[in-house]
Amino acid sequence: MALSVVHHDLWDYDLTTGPKLLTIRHDGKMVDVVAQPTKFGFLYVFDRVTGQSLWPVEERAVPQSDMPGEHSWPTQPFPTNPPPYARQKFTVDDINPYVEPEEKERLRNILLNARNEGIFTPQTKDRDQIGVPGENGGANWGVPPPILRPECFMYVLMTRPPYISFRWTLGRFRQWRSARPSSAATRIRSQLFAVPWSRPRSDHVSSKHN
Repeated sequence: MALSVVHHDLWDYDLTTGPKLLTIRHDGKMVDVVAQPTKFGFLYVFDRVTGQSLWPVEERAVPQSDMPGEHSWPTQPFPTNPPPYARQKFTVDDINPYVEPEEKERLRNILLNARNEGIFTPQTKDRDQIGVPGENGGANWGVPPPILRPECFMYVLMTRPPYISFRWTLGRFRQWRSARPSSAATRIRSQLFAVPWSRPRSDHVSSKHN
């Protein structure tokens, strides 16, 4: 079976983690499989002998690009099992409740005004774009590889911060250049996620560059 895990990749969703060989119990018998983690939180599992997916993979409609001259693929392959191990969307309900009310409202406006339609949200010509888990998420570069256990368990270590792709204008670019982008990345992630053991540092700027 030949499977493209991403059609017409607009998100940098290449496979960065090697597949794992393991034996699992499936339909009452032990089956040798190969499991492939992804940046976007899907785990594809194939029979090592036949190459067939252990569970159906469905082609589902995804958001389409509005960039001039760009024709994004109308569907993407979604494995029906196992469930995704990484966040598949990020909404205003997920904003860190520990930030100050004014900052929470600012982040809320960013999310509401951006194109934000889940893991296959394409970049857009006239709005910012929210990516989650995004090109830096899931099982990715720099993340320890999946761990296999003799009890037929597979543990996937992953990252999950959302990111923002800005719609650049000359004025916005100059504003970004005057800020500190390395601090910006830390700031936006600590603000968006609920991390009860820490709070955002007050000396960090409040924008994120990708």
